[in-house]
Amino acid sequence: MVAACSGGGSDAGEAASGESAVTDSSSVSSDSSSTTGGSTTTVPAGPVVPEDAPPIVNTGDDFEAIYRSLNEFINWLAANPSPTVEMIDVIYSPRGPAYELQRTQLAGNIAGGFHSAGRIQEVGAVEDRGPREGPGGSVIYDLIVNLTFPVVDYLDSEEQVVRTRDAAFESRFLISLLQDEGRWRIGDSVELI
Repeated sequence: MVAACSGGGSDAGEAASGESAVTDSSSVSSDSSSTTGGSTTTVPAGPVVPEDAPPIVNTGDDFEAIYRSLNEFINWLAANPSPTVEMIDVIYSPRGPAYELQRTQLAGNIAGGFHSAGRIQEVGAVEDRGPREGPGGSVIYDLIVNLTFPVVDYLDSEEQVVRTRDAAFESRFLISLLQDEGRWRIGDSVELI
């Protein structure tokens, strides 16, 4: 179940996920170029992103925009009824502690045919905490993010409600972004108490 939380037992870590069946789980995309604001950025190969997915902004140095883009993909993935587990690679870095939990939760949703009937989380205020050195000289970029988790139904493959998050709540998270092959992805997400 794709969400911002890499630990704990709150609904934040129990949100449903999914993805369009357009994606072949064995596929990877080739390098591509995109133009933004007059400059061109080459994005290294990664998981194939279906055409109906929101655009991914995961390069550059506007870290709030990068996280907001990844969050849009989280919401899109959660609402899609036909995911493949490889799509977690768009959002989470395999080098980060959140990766295995999110991959396992998504695999469970796939096995059960579960997805959300709406958005599972909304980004509020974002506080830039800046870069720090990670293992092996890698760069980790930290943000403090306020997330709201709205009331939402979770559906099975027959589109029947199987669970409802019946109370909205807010929480703050330390989001750590890792750069892999030129792309920023979530390495960890820790709820601040």
